[in-house]
Amino acid sequence: MHRLDRPVSGVVLFAKTSKAASRLSEQFRNHTVIKTYIAQVEGIPTDSNGGAIIEGAITQWLLKDELTNTVAIVSANTPNAKLAHLTYKVVSTNNNQTKIEIKPTTGRSHQIRVALASLKTPIVGDLKYGAQRPRLDGNISLWATNLTFSHPTTKILITVSSTPKFPKSLNYED
Repeated sequence: MHRLDRPVSGVVLFAKTSKAASRLSEQFRNHTVIKTYIAQVEGIPTDSNGGAIIEGAITQWLLKDELTNTVAIVSANTPNAKLAHLTYKVVSTNNNQTKIEIKPTTGRSHQIRVALASLKTPIVGDLKYGAQRPRLDGNISLWATNLTFSHPTTKILITVSSTPKFPKSLNYED
């Protein structure tokens, strides 16, 4: 029903029937599904004065380059650009790394990766968007932790969760 970038881990939603798939797709289109991610990033997000940022919102226009499989921030009037929006909150910091909770309201390709890189805090292991080194397992430290949606038949609100498993430090040996 939704996708995760290849090096991302966590919750994924599947539908059992085409009718359920249609109803769930409508929830994604209407932005009523609540998606929550946790990212482990290099550095600590700061504002232009060097002060630590605790939470915020990022709205960007994004354009995907299919040849390089990368996404760039562009101006609103760029042909084929798509609007991306998310909110974020710092969960914890340790040494020169930060855990951040992210709630995207749109589902653009690489939008979380690009947004965090734009804060000068690339996701651990994400060489494509500025990380210093790869993780040994080839993944990046971005985890889909929660997905909240309405059951397609009963309309009961359901939250599916998964606990992130990240390296303990930036030594990349974990």
